[in-house]
Formats: sequence, structure tokens, C-alpha cells
Amino acid sequence: MEIGSLIRIAMNAGAEKLVLEEMSLRAGDLLRLKVIDVREDHRALVDFGKFRALAEIAFPVSAGDELTVKVIDTKGQLHLALVPAGAETAPVPVAAEPVRPLNARHLTQLRQQLDQVAEVIARPSGGPAVSAAIRSAVEELRLFLEPLQTDGGAAQTTPRVRSLCEDSGIFFEKRLETALSRAAAEGAAAGSAPADHPQVRRILAEDLKARLSAIKHLFESQAADLPAAGSRAAAAFVKSADELLNEIIRQQERIAARRDGTETFQVIHFSLPLKDAGEGARLKIGYPSRRPGATREGFRAALLLALDRLGPTRIDLFMLERNLSLTIFVASRTAQEAIETQAGDLKPALETFFDNVSVSVCVSEQKIADFEYEDQIPAGGRRLDVRA
Repeated sequence: MEIGSLIRIAMNAGAEKLVLEEMSLRAGDLLRLKVIDVREDHRALVDFGKFRALAEIAFPVSAGDELTVKVIDTKGQLHLALVPAGAETAPVPVAAEPVRPLNARHLTQLRQQLDQVAEVIARPSGGPAVSAAIRSAVEELRLFLEPLQTDGGAAQTTPRVRSLCEDSGIFFEKRLETALSRAAAEGAAAGSAPADHPQVRRILAEDLKARLSAIKHLFESQAADLPAAGSRAAAAFVKSADELLNEIIRQQERIAARRDGTETFQVIHFSLPLKDAGEGARLKIGYPSRRPGATREGFRAALLLALDRLGPTRIDLFMLERNLSLTIFVASRTAQEAIETQAGDLKPALETFFDNVSVSVCVSEQKIADFEYEDQIPAGGRRLDVRA
């Protein structure tokens, strides 16, 4: 997951107004920058014509160098990609944002709306009884979206994390296709219908994309059985469900668009809801490409946590066969020392699952800051981080 030719500008209010309103920058726009002065620690002052910014540059540059960059995102920060000489007409990078089925805000909003629906349909209304199908669908989806409990140990946490990723909707059609093929092969001998296969039924019942579609249908087809307050809450939920389904479909299209033979990994970001933890935990997994020999590159994942005592903490994992490498990045020497005192217990616990385990702890605010966007441009490029 090496960062590519990414340029990032942390904009203050004045810079944001200049970029978005006066310069009207959009994804795909090309800019020229000039290196004005090279300073210590890979820093340089760069000039964009209408404003200057201090840049952190991870490759050699000299005063007077001119670079062409392309806008890939203007949300919150200005994200730019370094354009190689002669490639100024190249298309806009497909991934201006990380590929993710849902973010923490979507999960929180959906959970709150379901809680409202559940509260309304639980009250006696004097009208028609709400069907058992609606009650069951609401409760099961609420359980799926419940905050992750981290005090239950690996036996409880691991299946939940796996379900939040696998059943996020992003893999629905592919998993269903695989399950139906398997069911058809097994059913040919047993004489059973593929749709009755346990794996097929599990995917249809538990995948988020299937759940959202099913509960939408129930609310729309049985709206007359809901009390007035329940109808309003259900309508709000249906609107959010539509938005989420469209977002999942958009993310699936982006994954398909990036499936070229050049990327070793397709990186997908997941939000793991944690109780009373703000943004919760962010997990990204590098899924090996399907080209021959891709699995020989191993498997990669990274986790970003906001911890009360340690501060922002990033954990990178790399597994090759039965060997695991775990690197923990923290923002301070104090946090590093605190983790290193516990590392002696961590390694033996992991060695029960792997042949070889290596654990290291590093202080690096930059690696933590790079978590969100470092995989958005193919590896091997050069990096330029710009701060306004």
C-alpha cells in the first residue's frame, strides 16, 4: 500500500474559498506549480500562481522545477496527482475517494432511523398489528448495525468484523454467483433447488444490500399496516436505504473500473462502528488481484484507531503464507513506549495462529495521516504532500 504521486493541501478557510470559489477547481483540472525554495526535512515552498504553500516532498527537487498536477478531489482537502511529463491529457484518476461501501456517518444515521422505527412499531396503536416480517427485519438489521463490542475477545470480535466486511453489500452479486454455482453442482446429485442451499439463503438473509432491498419492499408494500408515526419513520428510512443502495452500486462500479492488470491489490475501506468512539475504527483490506501469481504477493490490511490514551494509532498487517508481520504506528514516543511494554504478551498470542510473527512499533504521524489516501494512485509514483 505505498502512496503514489499524491499531492495534498490542507486548506484553511481562506485557501478553501480561493480554491473552490475564485479558482473554481474541479476534478480533472490541471495546474502548474513551481518549486520556489527547497528547505530541510524534504520540505519546499511551492507556488501555484495565485497562492503559495509549504510542501513535504519525498523525492529530490530543486528550486526552479516546474510540475504539472491534476485535481482529483476538493472535499475538505485539495488532493492532486503528479502528472508525468507528456501525460497531461491522461484521464482523471478513477478513485478520487477511497473505495468504501459505507462510512461511519451512514452507519450511524441508518442505526438511528431503525431505532426510531422500532420504537414506534413497539407502541400499542389500536390499529392493524405490524407484521412479524417487518418486526423481524427491523430487529435483525439493528443487530447487524450494533456497535462492535471489543471486550468479548477474538472469538466474538472476529466473526463480527468479518461479517461487517463480507456482508457490506459490496460483494453481494459475486458471492451469490459463487454460492449458486456451488449449490447447482451439489443439487444436481441431491435433486434440491439451488435457492434452498444454506449458503445461498444465508447470503440473501444477511448481506446488507439484500437486507436493505428486502426491508424497503416490506415498508412500501405494507405501509397501510404501519401507524402514522411509523409511516413517517419508515419513509425516512426508505430514503436513506435508497441513498445507501445507490452508493454501494457506485462503489461496485468503481471497483470494476479499476480492475486492470496493473494493480496487485484492490484496496477497500470499511468503517467498524465502535460504541462511544466517534468515527470508530477504520479498516482497509488489500484484496489480491485475480491475475496469475497475485496471491504470492501476500495479504495486506491496515487498521486506524482513535484511542483515548495512546492517541491515533495505525496497525499494518502483512501475511505471506503462515508468516505475519505487524507494524504499529503511533504519534508520540510516550505511546510507543506504552505499546512496547505490552508487546511481549502480544507476540506469543499471535504465534498460536502463525509460524512466524514479527511485531514492531514506530513513531510516525505521517503514516497515520497517509492512511486515507495512500492507496488511491498506483504504487511506484512519486509523492508530494502540500500544506497551505
